[in-house]
Amino acid sequence: MKIKILLLFFIISKLLTAQVVGKVTDIEGTPLPYVNIYIENTYLGTTTNEDGNYAIETNLNTEQTLVFQFLGFKTLKKKVTPHKILIS
Repeated sequence: MKIKILLLFFIISKLLTAQVVGKVTDIEGTPLPYVNIYIENTYLGTTTNEDGNYAIETNLNTEQTLVFQFLGFKTLKKKVTPHKILIS
């Protein structure tokens, strides 16, 4: 019974999240590796890979502010509203 409840909780939590993906580049289009990205006022964050790509999970349909920090660059804040897309 406990396993069924935990499985149901896991499925519901996955349905209530969305993923924001992107690529961080400089003004010349060069990918920036190891940029720190986090959702403002949370402990949720990630770092870009060697190609400047990132993915971060967040709450569905809730406007969030992503903060981008990289040594030698100004901190950038961008507001995003993730939407879940169902493909059938």
